Amino acid sequence: MRRQGYALADSAFGNGLRILAAPVLDIDQYPVAAVSVVAPAVRLGIEDFRALALAPLRAAAADIARAVQASGTISAAV
Repeated sequence: MRRQGYALADSAFGNGLRILAAPVLDIDQYPVAAVSVVAPAVRLGIEDFRALALAPLRAAAADIARAVQASGTISAAV
């Protein structure tokens, strides 16, 4: 799903949960974090979940990415 720019799966940790996640990218397009949303699988089918949540999720990840990029690159502590 890397090529799509998001991950969508049923949770391996919580029965009945569906997870959609998108990366937060730094100025070099390197993933430095992720944003995710979770919904009960019994409430939404996987395609409905993607249709309802993907655009707002990507917008949130892009907003956070702009804030990270404005503050400069993130470097690991040495």
